Amino acid sequence: MTPSHGNLGYGKLASRFVSEFERKWMKEKWPDDHAESGGDIQSLSDLSNSYNVVKDMKMIPLTRNDIIGLAIAVLAPVLPLVLTMMPLSEVIKMLAGVLF
Repeated sequence: MTPSHGNLGYGKLASRFVSEFERKWMKEKWPDDHAESGGDIQSLSDLSNSYNVVKDMKMIPLTRNDIIGLAIAVLAPVLPLVLTMMPLSEVIKMLAGVLF
């Protein structure tokens, strides 16, 4: 299931649940057992948390910062070797050319 399908499905479920919650607790007279119906509010909170998780899902679970961190971790051990073969000024120019 793609994130957009998840958003659509959870969005429909959330919409129905919120409509029922509003009808029960906001528009109609509170049920006599309202003190025992705290589960409705907890369910609404759980649904909100679940929806936010689905909304934040990505097709590829890597961010730009993850890729940069991985590149630094891979290149850091190689840097001393590169500096023995090239002057630091050339390495900086080369990195500047790649980054900008």
